[in-house]
Amino acid sequence: MCNSEKGSAIIEFAIGGIGVIFALVSAVGMSLSMWTYNTLKFAVAEGARYAAVHGQQCSVGSNSCGITVANIANQIASSAVGLDAGKMNVTLTSSSGSITCNPLNTCSSNGTAWPPSGANIDGSSQITISGTYPEQSGLMVLFLPYTGSRTVQSRNLMASSQQTILF
Repeated sequence: MCNSEKGSAIIEFAIGGIGVIFALVSAVGMSLSMWTYNTLKFAVAEGARYAAVHGQQCSVGSNSCGITVANIANQIASSAVGLDAGKMNVTLTSSSGSITCNPLNTCSSNGTAWPPSGANIDGSSQITISGTYPEQSGLMVLFLPYTGSRTVQSRNLMASSQQTILF
């Protein structure tokens, strides 16, 4: 090794290592964001499925299986493993109107029947459940326009599911 090559390993690591570290951190950040989105999407779909199967005028034998907003909110919350119900916003929409749970845990004791009885007039009504969840990533600081401060930005992830009530 010649004296003119001293310190070249440090420079080579600085050139290549920074890129590798950035790629690893980016992969982890994107993985966490995708996990959050997929969990939100799954929870909203489970809530819509639950509402469609247990609709307002459902009857099994002599038992009525009508449900409430609280039943759907609790189903969504239990399906959203790892997500904070205090940060998730959910909107339940039918042809008779909509109910917003902002955040989701405010509807955990709402005894209002949903979907409303007028939502299933023709026996094939659509219900939609939409949800949003704030995603914070330090990597977003690198890709979003400069706003005067380099704090961690928050963007909402959105998911929606539509089901048909067939009874």
